[in-house]
Amino acid sequence: MMLTKRQKSEQQFYDEWVKKKTDHKVLFDLFYERPHVGNPYWYLYEQLMSQDLKNKRVLDFGCGSGSNSIILANLGAFVYGFDISYESLKIAKEKARKYGVAKRVYFSQSVGEKLCFKDQSFDLIFGSDILHHLDIGPSISEMRRVLRKGGWGYFKEWHTNTFLTLISYVFKKFSRRGEYTPHEKPLSKDDLDKLRKQFKTVTFSYFDLAARRISLGRMVLVKAQRIDYFLLRWFPFLKPWSGSVVIAYQK
Repeated sequence: MMLTKRQKSEQQFYDEWVKKKTDHKVLFDLFYERPHVGNPYWYLYEQLMSQDLKNKRVLDFGCGSGSNSIILANLGAFVYGFDISYESLKIAKEKARKYGVAKRVYFSQSVGEKLCFKDQSFDLIFGSDILHHLDIGPSISEMRRVLRKGGWGYFKEWHTNTFLTLISYVFKKFSRRGEYTPHEKPLSKDDLDKLRKQFKTVTFSYFDLAARRISLGRMVLVKAQRIDYFLLRWFPFLKPWSGSVVIAYQK
C-alpha cells in the first residue's frame, strides 16, 4: 500500500496513539442510556438505530480499534472495517474475538481515498471523526462508488469556518488540539457542498457552538451541549459557527 506523506504521518500518529490506550472496552450502553440532548455522537447512533441492519453489509469507514464495528455487528450487520493504522487493526481483531463477533466482522488496512472494495458493495456506510483526516474529494467519490443505490451513509465530523480556525489557532493552548494529528482539517462549507453534489439526499445536523472548543469537565460539557443544541435550533443562522456536524446521505 503506497502512502502519501500526509497518510504516513496519520498512520504513525495512530500506531503510536493506540498503543498508549489501556482501556479498549466497547461502550454498548450508549444505545440504552437516556438521550444525551446536544451530543452529536448520541445523535449519530440514534440515526443509525433507525435502520434495520440485520444481515446488511456495512462499511465502518476508518474503524480505528474496532469499537463501532463490534457495535454494528451486535446490531446484526456484517461489518467491513478498514483503517490506515496497522496497530489499531490488531487491537480491533482482538476485540472482535473477545466480544464474540469475529465471524461477522472483517478488518483490512486501507485508505479512504482509494478503497479496496468493489463497486456497490455496501448497504450502509458509517464513520465517526474520520473524513476530516482525509483528502475529502477522492474520499467522497469512493464512498459513492462502494455504496449500493438507495443505501445510506452516516458520519459525525468536526466542522468549522475560516474565522473559527483562526481563533482556535490563536487560543490553541485553551483548546483540545493537542489530541489532534498535524494534518487533519475540520470540514468546511465547501466540503459539505461536495457531499451535496454526490448524493441524492443529504442532511446536516449541527452541534457544539462553544462545547468542545475548549477543555471542559464532563458535567459542564453536558450542560454546554444542551445549551448549544437549543441555540442552534432557535437561531439557525448560527449553524456555520458550529463545531460538529452529523451527516446523513442516501445514494
